[in-house]
Amino acid sequence: MIELSPGKRVYLYECHMSKAFCKKTATAMACFLLSCFFRDEELLGKSLTGVNGKECLDKDIIDSILSK
Repeated sequence: MIELSPGKRVYLYECHMSKAFCKKTATAMACFLLSCFFRDEELLGKSLTGVNGKECLDKDIIDSILSK
C-alpha cells in the first residue's frame, strides 16, 4: 500500500493508483479514486464539501484525492 497524499495517512493499493493514473481526465481519475474508498450507497446524498445541508464525505480522503 502507498500513501495517496503525503502526510494525510490515506492509503491505497499500488494497483489502484496505477489504474487511476491511466484515466484520461482528472474527473475520471477522481471518480475512480472515490470508488476505491466509498461504496455507491455511501456517496448517495452526500457532497464533497458538505454544502446545501448534505453530509460531507471524509475530509482527509477528499483532500488527498484533490491533491492528486
